[in-house]
Amino acid sequence: MRKVGHPADSVLLHPVNCSAHSLLVHARYLVAADGAHSSVRAAVGISMHGSDHLVEGLTALFRGIADLQPRIERIGAVSSGAQLAQRFRQDSTFRIGDAAHRLTPRGGTRMNTAIHDGYDLGWKLT
Repeated sequence: MRKVGHPADSVLLHPVNCSAHSLLVHARYLVAADGAHSSVRAAVGISMHGSDHLVEGLTALFRGIADLQPRIERIGAVSSGAQLAQRFRQDSTFRIGDAAHRLTPRGGTRMNTAIHDGYDLGWKLT
């Protein structure tokens, strides 16, 4: 997202895409659901507060039986953070999901907050 403007009760978007063509979009609302590294959130100047890396570790996937030599299928790095957007709404722009709050995916936390985000956004837009 290159630019987001807020003329009288609406949103004016100037998104960046893969082609050289420029596009200007006029909408009543903009919902930023574009992930933890939200370009929409950055374009409107909303910062995230909290720790980006609370825990860092490794994960390993083994295949085989414990009594035999198991084979390592995959090893990867994992990190967990907890961050919250400075604001969930600014003028006609809303943030939901990882664009609004980054959570550790344990115990269904992210699924539950996603359901709540959808419910909350629904009544705000009606």
